[in-house]
Amino acid sequence: MACLVCVHLNASMANFCAQCDAKLAVRAVEPTAIAAQSTSKVASTREEDDAMAERRQLTVLFSDLVGSTELSSRLDPEDLRDVIGAYYRCVADAVGRFDGFVARYMGDGALVYFGYPQAHEDNAERAVRAALAIVSNVGKLGVRQEQLSTRIGIATGLVVVGELGNVGAARESTALGETPNLAARLQALAEPDTIVIADNTRRLAGGVFEYRDLGVVPLKGFEVPARAWQVVGKKRVERSEALHPEPAPPFDGVGIAGLTPLVGREQELGLLRDRWEEVTEGQGRVVLLSGDAGVGKSRLVQMLLADVDREPHVQIEIRCSAHSANSPLYPVIHPFRGALGWSGDDSDETRLEKLEAFCALHRISTTEGLPLLVSLLSLPASKRFPLPPMSPERQQQRTLQTLLEVVLAFAAEAPVVLVVEDLHWIDPTTMELLTLLVNQIPTVRLFALFTARLDFQPHWPPHSHVTPLMLTRFTRRQTEEMVERVARAAGSGLRPAGSNCAVRRAGLCLLPCCRLRFSGEQSGEPRQDRGRNRADAGEHQCPADHRLGASFHGDPGQLGIGTPGSTAS
Repeated sequence: MACLVCVHLNASMANFCAQCDAKLAVRAVEPTAIAAQSTSKVASTREEDDAMAERRQLTVLFSDLVGSTELSSRLDPEDLRDVIGAYYRCVADAVGRFDGFVARYMGDGALVYFGYPQAHEDNAERAVRAALAIVSNVGKLGVRQEQLSTRIGIATGLVVVGELGNVGAARESTALGETPNLAARLQALAEPDTIVIADNTRRLAGGVFEYRDLGVVPLKGFEVPARAWQVVGKKRVERSEALHPEPAPPFDGVGIAGLTPLVGREQELGLLRDRWEEVTEGQGRVVLLSGDAGVGKSRLVQMLLADVDREPHVQIEIRCSAHSANSPLYPVIHPFRGALGWSGDDSDETRLEKLEAFCALHRISTTEGLPLLVSLLSLPASKRFPLPPMSPERQQQRTLQTLLEVVLAFAAEAPVVLVVEDLHWIDPTTMELLTLLVNQIPTVRLFALFTARLDFQPHWPPHSHVTPLMLTRFTRRQTEEMVERVARAAGSGLRPAGSNCAVRRAGLCLLPCCRLRFSGEQSGEPRQDRGRNRADAGEHQCPADHRLGASFHGDPGQLGIGTPGSTAS
């Protein structure tokens, strides 16, 4: 007997459907009616599947619990269930922190997407951060007195993602393409408690992490060997990098070499240079550089820092992050630790000694300022430098004042360039610190250069020494010039139709300062990543591979396509 709801064929004496539990009709159903209904439902389902499927660039994470087969042979099934459940929860918690999506649990493994259903401009970085958290947290589980470990593979590339499944079958979001398979193969290469990532994932994740080059490795099912990297951990900031770092591109590690000439921002760069000249003459200045994501804010900062590098100065860079928007003073603490010269091998006593020397050098009070910094940097309470009794509100105020004294001490020694990027992700406490600093800047040799997206609203009132500078979209002529320069630098034979397509797309997306894959021949991506909808040159259509993403910085031979809805700052 066929179910009228799901058309599942049941036993003739059944009262309820074995598939959907619906009550079965007692009347007879004509076979032709069943066939027509089934055909209609299958056709409808296929149409829905096609409508829901999306072509996206995803970062795929594949995590596997090491030694699960041995555990299953040694543990009682109920105990094994507890172990696997704890592992699943650990993965879900870590992935949720970085806005990933657990697509599927598969026995002792987990398949995770970053970039679906919610896209972010830093999906690769989020995936690596989540992987580090998974490895760390799984190692601490110790369920049923079992020491657990995991291994993880991560890859980035184009997929078609959406729901799959026919009538009566389970429906789930599935990503189809080479990328999930690559992530699984890289996971198989990893040792316990390690993370192996693809080369393009490393480029996108950038210089936030330390890596070990595993070289070009053959992978089962792949004709061409792939380059793989092991993630060692988060990158430690050394003292020289914290106080005077190398100019960093918006996407660390993506096209660091071979920057194309700056196009269309000469006036804005000239204004920044004029403000720096005023600072060297003793007049503090603030510039708030705002604009849409990907419009070129970080490139302007980079160009200014390259100019300033020729003169004696102190350079401090702070980067706000969506990952730390709820962590008070997190953007300040990380570079401050680097400025103190702390290393991973230092004991707490050694770190305290370095902090004491720093405070003595810059005349920071050891009775109040130093104990406050001890607390801020999460050092154990010191008997030598006890923290004076005060309320939490008072402690926060005095800590901000101490940090302000540190910056002003730098400015007393040499002109200071303070760069704070991505203020739209700043936490309230760091915002309060910057507001205090803005009020003090006119009296010191300090150039504060802030970047933010258009929706950011500063907390400080208008000042004569604060210059708002908004970056607008490029003109068509400027965009054409940029496309031609990048094409010429890459040696690409970009056809006129492709050039017009790139310019038109830039105008629509308001992101002309973008990365562009030309026609696929110059990129190292797999052939299937080049898109099946490439337009004929004579049709002047805009193929999917000419989407615009982050910025026109870097080695044009490595330029990749952007993800719709994910852009750079």
